[in-house]
Amino acid sequence: PREIDIDILAYGEAYFQLPNLTIPHPQLLARDFALLPLVELWPDWRCPVPGKYKGWAARDIAADKNYGLSDTLYKAEVRLYG
Repeated sequence: PREIDIDILAYGEAYFQLPNLTIPHPQLLARDFALLPLVELWPDWRCPVPGKYKGWAARDIAADKNYGLSDTLYKAEVRLYG
């Protein structure tokens, strides 16, 4: 059992894999609930992970994946963070 579970989404534009830790988080690009807050906080973050999105800005990755707030939430001016 773990006392705490902390997911590190990104650490700058670093990329590394250790036996018990991968940064950026290995599922970051597959989860809108993780990628969208990153886009809001750091839209210019560049993906360091080898593959299709390497070098892409976070906002461009989210757009390519069609991630975004629903029209209803967008029109209501809902923001993920203040």
